[in-house]
Amino acid sequence: MKHASIRPVNMACGIAEGTYLIENVETYRYLFQDGPGIKGNRGDEGGWLSFSGYEAPNVVGADANYYNRAYWKIISQGEEKYFIENVETKRYLFSTGAKLEGGRGGEGGWTKAPKFVEADANY
Repeated sequence: MKHASIRPVNMACGIAEGTYLIENVETYRYLFQDGPGIKGNRGDEGGWLSFSGYEAPNVVGADANYYNRAYWKIISQGEEKYFIENVETKRYLFSTGAKLEGGRGGEGGWTKAPKFVEADANY
């Protein structure tokens, strides 16, 4: 199984608060946010699904850091929990779908895996 590598912009070791380019070690693509920045206060969009009146922007793999949208901040929340926030848009990296049940690999692949999107708040 391949994991994405975190290459720190500030050359910090391990997971630490800071600004990062997150690169997939297999594809060499950067984690990239393609939507607009948040407007108003966190949570104003009311969710990440279209029924809330707003559909969250996608997260994609890009070949370069266009418009600084591949820069991410790791923000500690304590107790080994972190927010990953896009530096340019201020949106959080957000996993849709149900909580993982069973062991790793129990779903048999990634073809039906839930998407990662960008959200204005921690829903």
